[in-house]
Amino acid sequence: MRLGQFTEIVQHFAERPLSALEGRHIYLWEGEVASLQALMPASAYRSLDLHELAAGLPRAARAQDEARRLLRRAIQGHLEDERTIEGQHILVVTGCDLLSRYQVPLAPFLEAVSERFMVVFAVPPGETNFAPITPLPSYVHMMPAAPRDYMRAQLEGIGSVVAGET
Repeated sequence: MRLGQFTEIVQHFAERPLSALEGRHIYLWEGEVASLQALMPASAYRSLDLHELAAGLPRAARAQDEARRLLRRAIQGHLEDERTIEGQHILVVTGCDLLSRYQVPLAPFLEAVSERFMVVFAVPPGETNFAPITPLPSYVHMMPAAPRDYMRAQLEGIGSVVAGET
């Protein structure tokens, strides 16, 4: 999706309920978060930093499956709280690397989106274009594009990718 088209959708969405043109009102922003925030109307803008949400969990997970369950429950709780607030909401989600790392399904977000609730996952280039200064040991396998690739795969056919300005 082009930036201009996305900007227009966001502006209209903030003013009134709006049916999704394709799939659902769920988007992947590939660009700087500050550029995305600048597009957001203050009246509808909400944010969810998954790193902050995870830091507030009552206990640390001991295994990947447990981390996935804890994070998913925390996301569901946050989304339930968000949906009780009246009006139009555009939720910008950062920290998508946690969704990728723990293979957290997007089902809670998919259930939340509607003509009044939009979700925009933000994956800035700094998170996907990382290159270490010194070579890593041979036993370390680094995949800097994993968060972007995971989000694209999860949203295929149900959401839109927006190439944001960087």
